[in-house]
Amino acid sequence: MSEQQVKRSRLACLNCRRKKTRCPGERPVCSFCSRLGQACRYNDNVFTYSDERSAATYFQQGIIFPEPFVTNEQDAASDATVAAAEPQSSSVYQFSNPETPLSWDRPSNVRFDSLPNSEVVRSLVNTYFQFCHCQPYCYFQESSFRRRLSSNSTPKWLLLAVIATASGFSTLDYFQARQAEAADCYALCAWKDIHARIFQEDFITIQVVQATNMLAVIDFTAGRYTEAWVKIGLSIRLAQALDLVSEPDPSLLLWQQEEHRRTFWSVYLLDRIVSCSPERSPAILDTDCALFLPVDQTTLSPSPQVAQRITLACLTENKEELGNLGYSGLLCLLASTLGRIQRYNLRRRVPASSFLPWNSESEFASIYSVLLTCESYSPSPIVNFEAVLDQNSAKMANEQNHNSMLGVFCFSHALYFLNQCLLHHPFLIRHHLQSLKAPIPPSFLRHALVTSRENATSLTCLLQTLMKRRLCLASSLGYCALVAGVTHRLFENDGDSLVRQSSREMYDATVDFLCNAPVSWLHFPRLAHALRSFAPDPEASSYLVSSSLLANVPQHPDAEVMWKLLDYGKSSRYTKEAITESELNASSPNGALGSWVTQLDPHSRMPDMSDFDRAIYLNVEAALCPSDIGI
Repeated sequence: MSEQQVKRSRLACLNCRRKKTRCPGERPVCSFCSRLGQACRYNDNVFTYSDERSAATYFQQGIIFPEPFVTNEQDAASDATVAAAEPQSSSVYQFSNPETPLSWDRPSNVRFDSLPNSEVVRSLVNTYFQFCHCQPYCYFQESSFRRRLSSNSTPKWLLLAVIATASGFSTLDYFQARQAEAADCYALCAWKDIHARIFQEDFITIQVVQATNMLAVIDFTAGRYTEAWVKIGLSIRLAQALDLVSEPDPSLLLWQQEEHRRTFWSVYLLDRIVSCSPERSPAILDTDCALFLPVDQTTLSPSPQVAQRITLACLTENKEELGNLGYSGLLCLLASTLGRIQRYNLRRRVPASSFLPWNSESEFASIYSVLLTCESYSPSPIVNFEAVLDQNSAKMANEQNHNSMLGVFCFSHALYFLNQCLLHHPFLIRHHLQSLKAPIPPSFLRHALVTSRENATSLTCLLQTLMKRRLCLASSLGYCALVAGVTHRLFENDGDSLVRQSSREMYDATVDFLCNAPVSWLHFPRLAHALRSFAPDPEASSYLVSSSLLANVPQHPDAEVMWKLLDYGKSSRYTKEAITESELNASSPNGALGSWVTQLDPHSRMPDMSDFDRAIYLNVEAALCPSDIGI
């Protein structure tokens, strides 16, 4: 038997190998064994260590966090049984690691080409769930992830992807101020491991989708545009191959069903965000999504079957169902709307058969209707974000999983404003109208321009609020800032002096956000450089933002520049060579990141783990659902 065949066979559990059944390979319990209610065991080679300290020893020392409260006894018992009986292979991470001493300090010439020691891993996992989980992508149910980590059943490549994502947010001395390098190295190690196994049929599991999607975000923000698109496309196809677009098998354990939903909607959201481009379209069709929209965890009863569930298709037929959506479902609906705007407005070529946008049957009218309906049925008003944030953070402080809910709340507001900005963008709407070659109603154009400026202002104010409070930020908020900044730049040439002054102030605030945001996303300084370099022709720009000039608007000399700026991928990449090292360093975050927890209670200190457990995990598995899908 070849070495490759040996490796492949070890990926299947003993039951599936004995019955010659195709094993999905999930750990600690594969879906086949879960469905039959039988113990699932893997016959892997045991890693031998000279250190006699086991995972249980680290558990007692507090290096591995126990689950504080588990209401689903079947899940806990199943995980415990498998953890006790399952031999460990080199493909999963084990906390007993004698090769690296338990120390925070490492020499400056360290190479980040393997997993760090257990204390560093613990800290990075904490950092991930504090700053990256639901910001906006969510793949795991936290308590189950920690339980699998403590039972040594987490694949190394998945853990590498997690700590690569978290490294940029870490303040550990261990990294010696080389967080960006560490993130790239850990991501590369994870991808090499996945790439070496990806063509093994038994290797494809939901964990591969999770890791690949996380690595795609790292590549995208680092400017590795082509590599990112390969990983994004791969995660989408793998998700479709695993049928993540459909509801999970009800016989699966609750945490497995939860991660099924969370992972799909994270892939869906990333697909929508990175497809903000004149040259690309989202790969996942809304009509293929048979999976229920996520619901907020606070709306759930202990029995998942009692919770009301809605699909995207249901919402298109019955808008009143929007009243049953929480922030998580609203976020997915807004992501769907973003995809529709991309296909309709963010296009160089306008279909000749398109209805005029002021026609009630047009796609423009349909999209705008959805946005207004979202505004009407939103769980909180989409106005004066800072005041609404204060109100909702006070409410959420008493809810379980409030940390994730607040992240979803903030990003859903940002996505709403981004949708409005792109739908009514002066450059895009003029391009669309000129392509149709039809007389323009003055009131329609006037309303579109006012809506564009108001929502760009609201979006900039939201970003300033997050920056002022030093809260963690999603990488895609950089694109939100860029779209708002381009809009402000155009309105600096408005005929009204007050509008010009206000737009200049908002433009400066947007650049300030990209330069000083408390986050280490590598593409933020590139976006700031692109926005600073954008100096549109004053006369041509004044035509774009004038509601009195309805016809014969000359071609804008900076049209190609604006197409690039509105392309998320190109704007993150095409200034990569132009930006200087000093600009990159100037964009480094100063001051510590804030926390959603301290936002909810401004007078509280950062809780230790036991406090965090009590606040976050109380009844966490009794109300298991894709609530904080914070994608």
